[in-house]
Order: sequence, then C-alpha cells, then structure tokens
Amino acid sequence: MKKLILTGKFTFPSVGEARGKLALDGTRSSLQVWSEDNDLTPIWYEEMHRDVGSIKGTLDDQNKVSLINCLTQGKEFPTTRGEIVVHKASFFPHYVVFGDQHISHEEETVTEVRFVIEDGNVLFHDPDAFGGITDLCESSVNVRSLVEQFVQSDADRKIPIGKHHAILYYTGNASIFEMDTSSEKISARREIVNSEAYDTPDGVRIDNEIPVMLKFHFPVTFNKAVHRASRVFQFLELLIGRSQNLKEFAIFKEPEQKLRVCGNGFPKYDRHENESRPNFCDVLIKPAQEPEKFSGVLKNWLERDDKCRAARNWFFSYFAKQRLYDPPRIIRAADMFNYLRDVPRSKSSLEQKINHCAKCIAEKIGDDMKGLKIAIEQAVVCRNYYVHAEYHKKDQVRIDYDGEPEFRVFLTDTLEFVFAMSDLIKAGWDVKAWRKTDSSSPHPLSRYFRHYKENLKKLNRRLSEKGNYT
Repeated sequence: MKKLILTGKFTFPSVGEARGKLALDGTRSSLQVWSEDNDLTPIWYEEMHRDVGSIKGTLDDQNKVSLINCLTQGKEFPTTRGEIVVHKASFFPHYVVFGDQHISHEEETVTEVRFVIEDGNVLFHDPDAFGGITDLCESSVNVRSLVEQFVQSDADRKIPIGKHHAILYYTGNASIFEMDTSSEKISARREIVNSEAYDTPDGVRIDNEIPVMLKFHFPVTFNKAVHRASRVFQFLELLIGRSQNLKEFAIFKEPEQKLRVCGNGFPKYDRHENESRPNFCDVLIKPAQEPEKFSGVLKNWLERDDKCRAARNWFFSYFAKQRLYDPPRIIRAADMFNYLRDVPRSKSSLEQKINHCAKCIAEKIGDDMKGLKIAIEQAVVCRNYYVHAEYHKKDQVRIDYDGEPEFRVFLTDTLEFVFAMSDLIKAGWDVKAWRKTDSSSPHPLSRYFRHYKENLKKLNRRLSEKGNYT
C-alpha cells in the first residue's frame, strides 16, 4: 500500500475537535493532531498523551473515519508562534475504519465481517464452476451454432465467424459452503467482479473473487469481530500452507452499513518474484469439493479454540516465517505445547506433553512415522540448550546446532508438524485420505512428511556417532 495522507477534524472527549493529519503507511501509520487553543494546555497534556480505545474523525471530503486501538507515540512539547501556543500529539492506530458512520471499540454494533484472502481462488477452486468449450473438444458439437446464434443476434453489425470457435462459461453456482457455530454463521461464495464477464486487451475472461463472511447471531464489538474472523483466517492459512495477505476486510454495522477496514494490525507479506503460489491440488481440504467435511473440521477446530488460542497464536507467529529458523523459533515451537489446555495434567514434562499430542498422529499414520519419539526427544534437548545456554546433565547428546543448522531446522519442523497435524486430526481431519493424494506438495506438512525418513536417518546417524543411539 502506498503512503496516503488524509486531513480532517478529530474528536476527543475533553479537548473537543482538533485538526489532524492521518498518514496510512502500514506499520508506520500515524495520526498527528494539533490545536492553537491556549485554554486547553492542562487538559491537552492530561488526555492527549495516553493510549485511547478509539478516535472519531471527519475528513475534509466529509467521509467519516474511526481509529481503533490507538497508542500514543510519546509526549510532544508545544511550539509557539508569537503569542500562539500550538499543542501537538501523535497516535498509532491499529485499525482505521472508513464509511458513512463512526464506530468505537466499545459498542456492540458489528453484525457481520467480510474478508477476501490472497489465495482464496486457490483454496476455493472448483473446476466445475468455470470452464471453456472449443471446437476441438468432443463436447463441442453445438459450439458453432451457439456462437452463430449469439453473434447474429446483434442486429447492428455483422461479425464474421472464423473456423475455430470457443465458449467461456460460468455455471452460476455461487455458494461454496455455509455452516453454523454457536456464535455465527460462516460462509463463502463466488462473486463475479463488476457483475459481468468482459473482454480485455489480452482476451476474454471472467473475473471473480471469493469473500468469506461471518454473520454473528448477536451484534459484537469491533475487537471481538476481528478476533472471531482471525480464527477462521488462521484456519484457512493452515489449509493453504502459507500466511495470507488480506485483499479486503470490511465490517457491517447495524443497519447493514458496510465499513471498510484498513488494518495496520493485519500483517503484510512481501512476495518474492520467484516465490511459487500454492496450487489447488496442494491444499489440505478442498472446500468446493468437500463442503461438509470442510465445515465439520472448521467447526470442531473453532470449538477447541478456547483451549488452544494462546498456543495457536505462537504457532502462527512463526508459520509466517517459514524460511527463518533462528534459535527463538525452536524455543517457541516447544513452549507452545505448555499452553494447550486439553493435555492431561499427568503429562507434566514438556516432552510428555508433546508425545501426548503426537499419539493421535501415530494412530493414524504410525507406520510412516516410526522414530518420531526420538525426534521429539532431541527437539526438547535442542530447546533446552537455547533456553539454558547449556546442556542439562540428562541431555548427553551434543550436536552443534549452530554449526550444523540442518538438525535445528528438522527438530523445529518436527515440533510444528506435531502441533499442526495433531490439531487438525483432533478436529476430525481425514489424514489418511490426504496421504493417498499428497505427493510433491510444497505445503509445510507435506514437505516435512516427504523428507521425514531421510532426515530422521541423518539424525540417528549423527546420534550414533556420539555413542548414544544405534
């Protein structure tokens, strides 16, 4: 997003209106406000240099803007212009909401959330929704007659019809899935952009986007709406295999008023030119082909969220950095198992907790995951080394994790694989069906599974050299 500067008036409870400049520039976004009212001096420095929940403003073009979860950016001393004292203050807004109405962080008026993810057309791809027929297809007996019928229906001009013919179509099947939870109805549907198929300088195409929508059973606050949407958002990221940029995020306020959200609280990922995009065949569940299975797993995944939220937040914080394997990553990957509230209390040690989660993986695909306990044990040893800067007496294995980083990478991936795989299996994901179709997918879970035996063999060989394992 390019830097955007907007000016207008912004309202504060005690100070009243103040002129301001809103700069939208990702994590460098800011609101700067100022006033030349000398009588405000004591009030200004009491109110304007503290964090605030929301700030409401009216831009110079008369559009309304609401800034949610604003952090003060430090005290600014007044400047003088002759006898006039100019007071200043700066804030960082986590979310900026545009529309015809204001909204605050406190009011329970949000009825719906709508968002579009970067790889939505990959995840929700349906080969039966769009297609084309040419005169080279066996099913093209009537292609010429249909083309002639359509072309000749334009009485204002005569269009020559060539030898080869093609028809591009959309079946009109818009709904992809729809499901209910205890708090909202979640759905996704295809929407044709501009409500029509159209031609471009490069040819003819049908553009569509797929928004995911959450309609709440009861109105909620802005922060709660964002939280509930983020849970679904993370689930979709896991199915796709990489973190997602948001192409659109909007909320609906009673009565059915759409407000566009610019989220500095939403992460932004730069894509490299040579970075391959996920493929439809690589997603873990295909919602368009398996809407009931998808809805069931999503519902179960969400129902477990209260028990897993803190751990999942840790997982997804590094899921976004798939190529960064610094030492803090394996510490976090191990410690997130301590935040799972569905692990029996009898599993007191970290290694016991991880093995408990790995048990369901062994039950489903145990023959292909032999030796996983060894990898888990060594992952905990590696974690302990970076936490305590030394090996515990019980940790006899001494691998040079910095000199041989490939082992740290494998052990980190082991912890993240166990966490994500067990989380999905507990939600009802059919991992056996996935294993039958998965082959060379770049999805992190697929990649780990594909290279598991080779990496475990290298680890065992390295351990054997140290005299600990045979």
